[in-house]
Amino acid sequence: MKTSTDIKTESAHKYIAQLCKHFAHKVESTFSIDHEAKTAEGLTKFPMGQAVFTAKDNVLSVRAECENEQACKAMQGVFDSHIVKFAFREELEYKWLIE
Repeated sequence: MKTSTDIKTESAHKYIAQLCKHFAHKVESTFSIDHEAKTAEGLTKFPMGQAVFTAKDNVLSVRAECENEQACKAMQGVFDSHIVKFAFREELEYKWLIE
């Protein structure tokens, strides 16, 4: 099962770095960032599945593969609770898709 979302924000590349650094304290998480181009990529392996983060053209994209719908919702919850902390200066609008 997969879940995904796209978030328009000029800080997309910075958020990926913050998220992946934070997640790396508890799970395997890596990222690369190009501050000049404002792009980034990240991969985090959660117990319920793995998430790929990309930042390009001021959009933070999250693509995740999970075992089932419950695992996808759990991963969404982890992301949601953390992005709110890191993006407290702006109000992000996004919607999750599950396929």
